Amino acid sequence: MEKKIQTFVNISTFGGDINQSIRESIHRKLSGTCDSVNGYITEVKKEFKITSSKISSIDCSIIFNVEATVMTIKPKINDKYQGEVVMIFEKGIFIDVKNFIKVLISFDSLNEKDYKYENLTNTFIKDDDVIEIGRLLDIEIQGVKYDKKIYNCFGNII
Repeated sequence: MEKKIQTFVNISTFGGDINQSIRESIHRKLSGTCDSVNGYITEVKKEFKITSSKISSIDCSIIFNVEATVMTIKPKINDKYQGEVVMIFEKGIFIDVKNFIKVLISFDSLNEKDYKYENLTNTFIKDDDVIEIGRLLDIEIQGVKYDKKIYNCFGNII
């Protein structure tokens, strides 16, 4: 999802192109961060708008308030995603969604769909269907908890 968010950047040195310095500061500050309002910021777009500026009385750097355009992903109950199996253990599997969200698919959820854990191969198997590391699966989020800048999610295979 594309969003516009307000933030500030502090520029103390300029390497020639002020816009590039601001853009790099915005990217460093926001890229890969997570909060309860926006979710995970997956990408910071190049465009931004300076809404105000002032000179710091502490170190004479320039503080720019900016509106930046970012791409976000914020998990919600009933959201559907495709993700990669990144961990398998006896109690379930973890699915990675877009390199940001990790979703637990519990043993109970897998068992309800007749998947059985195979200890020798560290896989879940149902007839000829094998869930192994690296496989892409379609999932649906069933629960979400935000804590300490991370979303913890659990879900089901769909």
